[in-house]
Amino acid sequence: MGPKISYVFLNIVKFILVFIFLIAMYMFTLFFASSFPSAWIKDNIEESADLLVNRGEGYNIDVGYKTVPIFEYTNSLMLNHAYSIDYVHPVQSMILVRKNFVPGMTEIVHENTSEDLKSAKRYYNEYTSETDAFQAQELFDSVYENDLTESFEYARYWHGYLVYLRPLLLIMNYNQISFLSQIVFCLALALYVTLIGKNFSIRGAIACVIAFASVDAFVAAQSINEITCFTIALFWGIYIILKKGEDKNLGLLFFIIGSTTNFIDFLTNPIVIYGIAIMSYFLIRNKNYEVTFKDMFIIYFKTSVLWALGYGLTWASKWVIGDLIMHRNIIANALNQITYRTVRTNNDFEAIFYCIKDFVSIPVIIANVWIAIINLYSWGEIKSIKDFKYAIPYLIAILIPFVWYRVLLSHSMVHRFFTYRNVAISLWAIQLAILAVGQKLNRFEKRKE
Repeated sequence: MGPKISYVFLNIVKFILVFIFLIAMYMFTLFFASSFPSAWIKDNIEESADLLVNRGEGYNIDVGYKTVPIFEYTNSLMLNHAYSIDYVHPVQSMILVRKNFVPGMTEIVHENTSEDLKSAKRYYNEYTSETDAFQAQELFDSVYENDLTESFEYARYWHGYLVYLRPLLLIMNYNQISFLSQIVFCLALALYVTLIGKNFSIRGAIACVIAFASVDAFVAAQSINEITCFTIALFWGIYIILKKGEDKNLGLLFFIIGSTTNFIDFLTNPIVIYGIAIMSYFLIRNKNYEVTFKDMFIIYFKTSVLWALGYGLTWASKWVIGDLIMHRNIIANALNQITYRTVRTNNDFEAIFYCIKDFVSIPVIIANVWIAIINLYSWGEIKSIKDFKYAIPYLIAILIPFVWYRVLLSHSMVHRFFTYRNVAISLWAIQLAILAVGQKLNRFEKRKE
C-alpha cells in the first residue's frame, strides 16, 4: 500500500470512527433526556401551554419601519414532543418522537408518513391547510388531557433540541427558556464580535451586528426555534477564531459542524452555521497566510462537501436507525419529503427573489448601502490590483444563501418568513469583501527579505 493510499485509507477510517462516535453521543444524550417522567415537567408545560395558546400560532412585532413575524407553531410542537416522551420506553420515544401522546390514554397513534406532519381534524378550519394546524391549541389540549384521541409520529428528524429542552423544562416554562435563549444568543454575539474587533477589524465587527440586525435576528431571539442556528453558528465561529484557524483537520471539523447542525436544527437556517464558520476561517487564514486562488477553491470545495456530507449522513442515519429498531418506513418517507422540498419552479430566480423580497425593507437597504459607502470611502489609495484577491473568499460567501435557496427552493419559499434570515451571510460578506480590499482587515502581508 503506497503512502498516498495509506493516507486516504486512514482518513476514511478516522471519519468513520468520528461519525460512529457522534451518532452514539446523539443516541446517549437523547436517551438521557427521555429517561425521566413527563410528570416532572407537567407544571412548566402547563404554564407554557397557557402562554402559547393565548399568543396563538405566531404574532408580529412592530420594529418601527416594518413588522417582524414570530413563528410560534414550531415552538408549540417542540414542547408537545418534549411532554409526549414515554420514559418507560425511552428508545421508542426518542426515535418516533410523537405528539399528543400519554401512555395508556392516547387512543390512536398514526405512524410516520411521507407527508407533512398532521394533526387531528378538529385543529383545522377553513383558513388552515392539513399541514398548518393550531399547534398551540393542540399542545394545550394534550397537556390538560382535553383531547388525546390521536397521536402523530415525526420520526424523520433527530429532534436534538430535546437534549436541552426537556431538562430546562424541569425548572423553567417556555417564557423563561425563551429569555435564557435570548441571553445566550446576545452573549455569544458579544463574544464573537469582540474577537472579530480585536483580531481583525472593528468595522468588520460592527458590520456583523448590522447584518444580524438587518435580518431581525435580535427579534427572532424571542423564538427558541428561530434563533437556534444563529446561536450555534456563533459558537462555532468563536471556536474557529480561538483555535487560530488550525486547518490540520479542517475537513473533519466541517464534517462535525454539519453533523451537529442536523442533530439540533429543525431545518430553519442551517446554512447560516456553515456561512459563519467558513467566513471565520477565512478571516483567520487571511491573517496568518497568503491564500492563493487554488487554496480558496479547494477550501470551499472541501468544507462545503464535508459539511453537507456530515449533515446528510447524520440525517440518513436517523432514518436507518428508525427503520431497523422500530420497523417504520422512514427512509422512503424522508426521501419523498426531500423531493417535495427541493422541487423546482418555472422561474427559479424569481422564486429565490420571492424568498426575501417581503422582508428586506428600504431602511435595511439604506443602512447597508450607507455602511458600504463608508467602508469604500476608507479605502484611500489601493496599493495594487492584487489587493482585490483578498475579497474573493467573501465574494464567494455572498452566494452561499442563494445556493441554499436554489437547492431547497420549495422549503425556502413556503417558510420564507424565517428562511430570509439566511441573507445575513451575504450582507456581512459584502462588507468583509470591501474591508479586505481596503486593507481594513488585519491580514497577512508578504514581508521583503
